[in-house]
Amino acid sequence: MSEVFFSKIERADRGKIIGEKLRELYQVSGLERLFGKGDFLAVKIHFGEAGNRGFINPLWLKPLVACVKEKVPRVFFTDSNTLYQGRRANAVDHLKLAAGHKFSLQNLGAPVIISDGLLGRNYRGANIPGRYIKKAKIASAIIESDGLLGLAHLTGHCQTGLAGAIKNVAMGCASRAGKLEQHADVLPEVDEEKCLGCQECLRWCPVEAIEFVGKKARIKKDICIGCGECTVACRNEAIKIFWDENLQRLQEKMVEYFLGATKGKEKKTGFINFLTSFTKNCDCMAKDEPPLIEDIGILASLDPVAIDKASADLINQKAGRDIFRQNFPEIDWFFQLKYASELGLGDLNYNLVEI
Repeated sequence: MSEVFFSKIERADRGKIIGEKLRELYQVSGLERLFGKGDFLAVKIHFGEAGNRGFINPLWLKPLVACVKEKVPRVFFTDSNTLYQGRRANAVDHLKLAAGHKFSLQNLGAPVIISDGLLGRNYRGANIPGRYIKKAKIASAIIESDGLLGLAHLTGHCQTGLAGAIKNVAMGCASRAGKLEQHADVLPEVDEEKCLGCQECLRWCPVEAIEFVGKKARIKKDICIGCGECTVACRNEAIKIFWDENLQRLQEKMVEYFLGATKGKEKKTGFINFLTSFTKNCDCMAKDEPPLIEDIGILASLDPVAIDKASADLINQKAGRDIFRQNFPEIDWFFQLKYASELGLGDLNYNLVEI
């Protein structure tokens, strides 16, 4: 049974207190022992989209960075470029956005590196025994790093139901081509009865895959990349990705990409999940969504399956219901954890250790 270490966040806690709790978690959980002095350590984090405020507060990270650097001087924050168009689709805009959100060498004491290069084309193949993926297209900086520390902000997600440690690494360490490979089978459908012809989806589509015929949206399946932006943009719930083997396949591919991102560094990979500002949608949404529940705390573990399962359990206990399933009734969010467990990536059973 895997251990998951947990530190509560109280209402009265401020940034410095939360930062100290995070540092203590890093030390007590065993994460500190994973990495050595000569290692290049990639800290995978989401810098937040423009307009989003739910991402991990960089103020909390200063004590953690100082603690890590005592043993591992070559530590850096990283994320890969997005498949959709926006402020994180290329390294120049991505770095500007990260700095605007206070993720910078000057503020945190560790540099920011966009792991798949200027336009998302810098990647290497990682051979894996996946059901669908045989060679994952992983960002070069991730492949070249000696260790990986995943910092995930727990949220819901319009395609996977739950976005946690596994998704943070699987999608966030993949190149743009790798993200496309994961999404390739997931294409949305338009309910014409609900479509009001507002064209909001057209504005958000990154590849111009939406046309309007008779004032109704129509998705051009030969162009659509399955990113799901239109499903979130539509205010009338007229565009959805229906639960079938395609969404199941997306989660399978996502888990297999996690396998590719951690290949060769299985004993030098750790995870910290933030159960703060929990929102229906992920931090890729360019809007400031109100939290659905109060902040719960921070978790740390060597086991990605156990930490995501413990995170979901704590969130659902706080909400008094399966809030992931309530937000996205058609999505079985538990499937990703079950499949990851089947592949030997972690344990669904865990021992929660509160510190």
